[in-house]
Amino acid sequence: MKRLGMLLALVVVIIAIGYDLKIGTLPSNQPKTSPFSLSAPAAHSSIPYKEIKIHSGDTVLSVAERIQKGTLPVSIDEVIHDFETLNNGLKPEDIMVGRTYKFPVYE
Repeated sequence: MKRLGMLLALVVVIIAIGYDLKIGTLPSNQPKTSPFSLSAPAAHSSIPYKEIKIHSGDTVLSVAERIQKGTLPVSIDEVIHDFETLNNGLKPEDIMVGRTYKFPVYE
């Protein structure tokens, strides 16, 4: 009986590993469908912005700090909210290398 239980447990583990390798259990970082359009204009936003092309290693905050040439004069939450507003609801974690996005500029 112990051997049958061990064999059954081994089969379950092998199936789980095979499923994880073939299909995966975690969502991928790349969105399968894009819920936004980069060509559509922002919804009458009065936020001043600069269009920047994303390079490898860039994040929304690193680009915003580079635009400001130092620390940001507003909170991180405000930067994220303004970025999402300017880019039709795009989440900061969904930016892609090689694409151009609008980044808020603060005075």
